[in-house]
Amino acid sequence: MLDASLGGGWPAASLGELAGRRSTGRTSVLYATLAAALARGQAVALVEAAGAFDPRAAKAAQVPIERLLWIRAGARTVLQAADLLLSAGGFGLIAIDMGERPTRAPDSAWLRLRHAAERQGTSVLVVAPYRLTGATSTAAVVMHGGGPRFVDAGGPLFDALETHIEIERNGRTSPSPANDQTSGLCFHSSTPR
Repeated sequence: MLDASLGGGWPAASLGELAGRRSTGRTSVLYATLAAALARGQAVALVEAAGAFDPRAAKAAQVPIERLLWIRAGARTVLQAADLLLSAGGFGLIAIDMGERPTRAPDSAWLRLRHAAERQGTSVLVVAPYRLTGATSTAAVVMHGGGPRFVDAGGPLFDALETHIEIERNGRTSPSPANDQTSGLCFHSSTPR
């Protein structure tokens, strides 16, 4: 549903953003994005600032971790590491996980990453608990909620987390129903745990 709402997935050769607090499904969407890019045969890198990447959970989410370049960087050097990867070229996707307490970066840093992504033909996805990139991102998805859903049959049993997702920016150039950048298209999805 998210890929369809974005007009076919995260835009190529651009800067995208995935924001959401803990338990909203943010990490599940990140792992699904990594797995899909690797399944397409792309070179993929994950640069993370918090040391929270869980290879076992990623593998369970179908991420072939033996083909993933994983870089742990400090909060202050995470954008420099991503910039170096972009300069090297050859990546289809570079995901930057800013962690739960991201360091604010100047708008010029995001603009530089966006221009480098466009030049190299690389999709850059910034993942954080809240929006960081402002108007420099081509697509921005914000996840809210993360409330539990229970099944009553056989007693109250935890079934899934329900997440409310908003597409705040969708800069696709091809016409699609979700192409209105100000519409804030919303839907609910369940993330089984």
